[in-house]
Amino acid sequence: MNEDSDRPSPRKEHYRMAFGEFLRDGARDHAKGDYPRARTNYYLAGKIAKRLGEAEEHQARYGVLHVDGDIYRAQRHNPWQALRFYRQALQLTGPNDITIHQMMAVCYSMVHHHKDAEWWLGEALCQLTSDQPQLRGAILRDLGKAQSEQGHYDHADASFEASLELLTGSERGATHHFWGMSYFRRGEADKALEHFERAFELTTGAYRLYALLNHAMVLIAFGQRTDANLLLDEAALLATEHGSWVHRLRIKALRRGIVGTWAWQAAQPALQWSQRGVAAVRSLTSS
Repeated sequence: MNEDSDRPSPRKEHYRMAFGEFLRDGARDHAKGDYPRARTNYYLAGKIAKRLGEAEEHQARYGVLHVDGDIYRAQRHNPWQALRFYRQALQLTGPNDITIHQMMAVCYSMVHHHKDAEWWLGEALCQLTSDQPQLRGAILRDLGKAQSEQGHYDHADASFEASLELLTGSERGATHHFWGMSYFRRGEADKALEHFERAFELTTGAYRLYALLNHAMVLIAFGQRTDANLLLDEAALLATEHGSWVHRLRIKALRRGIVGTWAWQAAQPALQWSQRGVAAVRSLTSS
């Protein structure tokens, strides 16, 4: 028997190298949040995969479905369509895909199906190994948020506390942010403010902006408008660098005394589907 016959042909090796390169580039761009470029690389990997085999086709197809889910979740704000893509991706990888479990939970939270979000996060925790403390801490934080949204505050407190034991730096700040929101929903202003202050100390960028806005929201809700306006002045400066028109809308709403667990989210359902609504609110924030 000729041993050379068992060796892959030079052409197939060339295809395999090109496939690997496109797949790696897709994963890199995906991690950076450059979804269009990531999708192009995954798509090109899929074209080459047709010359290699079913396993490679599944790898490339998974990448396309995952990034399509992220596009509809993060950019087009259509969680139901994102869920369809994520479910298809999960069929290719099996039930042990922690990342897809997390994204499914995010989508269900977006449509206020918090019990479903809690289930998917529980499934993600079951797949974790002991050497993933940061990921476990992040999932526990999301679990606490889902439990708090359902009014299961004792469970939420336990999840947030466990999250803080595992996380470091700005990730701890994000946990304080959501724990503060949980206490605000319960009407416990002092504890909410304590967590928002810790979130501000530990975070940078957008989460620091959230901490300022939520701190101001609590002060307004309890009649401390002067102190709240000082925080809103600081938030307005931070929003020029790390915010968007949505944050500017929330600052305006808070200045007018409109508060809630998420004051600006009241406009979200209409804004997601109506370009006229988006134009109207942008006009408001620029006035």
